[in-house]
Amino acid sequence: MRDSVHNLLDALHRFNNLEKVVFENYVMKRLCAEMLGTFGLVFAGTGAIVINDAGNGAITHAGITLTFGLIVLTMISTFGDISGAHANRAVTFGFWAARRLPGRDVPP
Repeated sequence: MRDSVHNLLDALHRFNNLEKVVFENYVMKRLCAEMLGTFGLVFAGTGAIVINDAGNGAITHAGITLTFGLIVLTMISTFGDISGAHANRAVTFGFWAARRLPGRDVPP
């Protein structure tokens, strides 16, 4: 009987650790998706501005706007299921401030 109780307690302890690991992986996935989405937005948007300046206005304002729009579309399509499609921390904060996103879903 004592071994059965010990085995049960050991199984419960392992289950609690598993739950903690799964939650930590979930949070880490969300943080990585946010980071990669923001990186893509800054990299592509700033790159378009730099190329436009170096090419004497070859891309134009419409091209820069299109670049930002397409990169946001791409990041939302790529990471939307993981992070909730908040490719920019300002968007996440705005949704939280408007009470459309619970505080537990806002990364620190």
